[in-house]
Amino acid sequence: MNHHVTLTPSQRAWHEAAKAREADRVRKARLLQESHKNDGRNVVYIDAKSKPKAGKRPLYKHLSHKLEPEWKGREILFDAHVKQWRYLSGQENITCRAYIKIRAAEFGMTFEDIIGPKRSRKYVEPRHLIMWEVKTKLRPEMSYPELGRLFGGRDHTSALWAVRRIQEKMS
Repeated sequence: MNHHVTLTPSQRAWHEAAKAREADRVRKARLLQESHKNDGRNVVYIDAKSKPKAGKRPLYKHLSHKLEPEWKGREILFDAHVKQWRYLSGQENITCRAYIKIRAAEFGMTFEDIIGPKRSRKYVEPRHLIMWEVKTKLRPEMSYPELGRLFGGRDHTSALWAVRRIQEKMS
């Protein structure tokens, strides 16, 4: 549904200036695209200011190749929000999930039983043991919030309690 809006003179001037800037941006993009089609021959310069001095190549020629992201070339320690996104998208903790599934099968349970909300001793004992194994043997660098998220979205205190409880039983 279109509504007719009356613009004040200052709003109209701002709107016209924005449209002119957008048209200029589109014109420059088209010229740049045409210059790339020519593969450097008959280079079209967008403005007189951007025309390079003798012996220099235009700046956009240097930027035309595709760069690989830095995170593909070397390992980078990401922030917590990146880890959370990877966890939710299933890209991280694949080995931990596989380990939990294997251990759950050994206990005669399913993965869903282990990470599920049930709190009876039948489910809690194996869950705590597997949490302890993941934290101490599989991935000691894993934080307690990450461990809790891995086991069905539990908080860090639940994971901490499970690990400490099994640690006490072991000693």
